[in-house]
Amino acid sequence: MVRDVPIRLRVHPTTEPKQVPAGRNRWPREALICNAHLDRDGALDFGVLLETFDRWTVNEHLVFPGFVPDEAIVDHVGLHKANVMIGVRRTVGLVPTSTAKVGGRWDGLGYRLRDRGYRRGWPIVFAGLARQLAGMCGRWAPARRAPGAWSMVPAGLGSWGDAPRVIVEPLGQLVVGRWGSTKKQKEQVDSDNIAHRPPPKVGPFIDVLQVASALRGTDVHGLDDACVRFGVDSQRPDADPINRLRSEALAIANLYFAEVAEVANLNLSLDLATLVSTGGIGTALLRETGMGR
Repeated sequence: MVRDVPIRLRVHPTTEPKQVPAGRNRWPREALICNAHLDRDGALDFGVLLETFDRWTVNEHLVFPGFVPDEAIVDHVGLHKANVMIGVRRTVGLVPTSTAKVGGRWDGLGYRLRDRGYRRGWPIVFAGLARQLAGMCGRWAPARRAPGAWSMVPAGLGSWGDAPRVIVEPLGQLVVGRWGSTKKQKEQVDSDNIAHRPPPKVGPFIDVLQVASALRGTDVHGLDDACVRFGVDSQRPDADPINRLRSEALAIANLYFAEVAEVANLNLSLDLATLVSTGGIGTALLRETGMGR
């Protein structure tokens, strides 16, 4: 029998954010936490999507390749679908990598990435952005307008020209991710000024390991090390790979919220999506004092 993984999303009490002026470091409580187990070729074997709406509401989805889930994943969801931890509202469901109708509604890995991140503006959070994101994308090619960057399309989003691109570009020895554009731009208002769909809010891509290194001023060696440095719950060792992946996703969520709280306490205009070194903090400080551009 597969054992359950307790859900304990919390912000460390020593890093509780203080009030900051409107528009400065006001990161939404909603976030999409992504954690994937990749095979030897870097393709997604199975994964976990963790939707956090606030500190106490969590939707968890086990991602499986193709259209038909593995029996072990189905059994796992059956065991834990109705499980509710004390003080935390959460659900556990299944999400295919291919976009398909699930329970009468369209769903899929790429569909959720686009809906939460591109349309609603949620931060999409990884621990190791480049490799994880590449495993979750069905197509990729060199980006035409960004030398050295790669243009990717999340799995299951159909034709190349119709889906929003994900641009992964190098920044020194590190990488940053952002949403690109589409060829058809369905979000734009047509010639009759009739809006077919609200404009996308376009959320950021965040690597919690890169942010942890920048805030601590030294390299962190994996998720466990980053969690220790921020005093948050780390992953729990487990022989079951599904439980282990779920535990890692919870650790990523805890680490992300602790980093958001610490950045808010700095009271500087910092962008977690591009904060990859301590120099970014220094630049923001100089800009705040009027000494930088």
